[in-house]
Amino acid sequence: ILYKQGLSYENAKIWTSAITFYEKAIDIAKDQDFYYLFLGRANMEQGKAATGQERTEWLTASEQALMQARSIAPLNTDHSANLARLYRTWGSLSSGQDKTDRLNKALANYEAATSLSPHNAQLFDEWGQTYAVLGDYDKAMEKYEQSLALDSKYSQTYLLIGELAMQQKNWDEAKTTYEQLIAISPKSADAYAALGYVHTQMED
Repeated sequence: ILYKQGLSYENAKIWTSAITFYEKAIDIAKDQDFYYLFLGRANMEQGKAATGQERTEWLTASEQALMQARSIAPLNTDHSANLARLYRTWGSLSSGQDKTDRLNKALANYEAATSLSPHNAQLFDEWGQTYAVLGDYDKAMEKYEQSLALDSKYSQTYLLIGELAMQQKNWDEAKTTYEQLIAISPKSADAYAALGYVHTQMED
């Protein structure tokens, strides 16, 4: 009941109230990894909206909750995946060596998550996005290709490959990628919008 009250606040994006109820649920059932997962996620969302030291405190609390969830149920893919997402988010909000260190932690946790769930295309996409933020485009493309090998019709992967090509100003590759996506998903507004932008850059 307490967890579901927290979930209702989370759905309304009232993160601090959600956190309060998740903590109350944990006080009663300290061995339920599920509650720590949601506590960690709510702390992360609150941290994204904060600044300075407050942000650090919220994100550190998220890290602690998610690590506790994984210690309780280490074979649950969600826990490694959510730690990876936390570090990717935290890294994108950081700079300098802190950014690099946190993104590298994200990479390690995506590796752990995909070792537990090797057929999850979304995780490979997120792993690739992390490499892209680090500027390692070859590694990013390697992960996107692994995603496509698992699901050749996963629209998100084509969007990410096209975005990667645009970041490198490889307009021909981006054009081909978005055309492939339109052939698979002819009602993808994102694909048409991106393809239109690519044609603009090609002065067509």
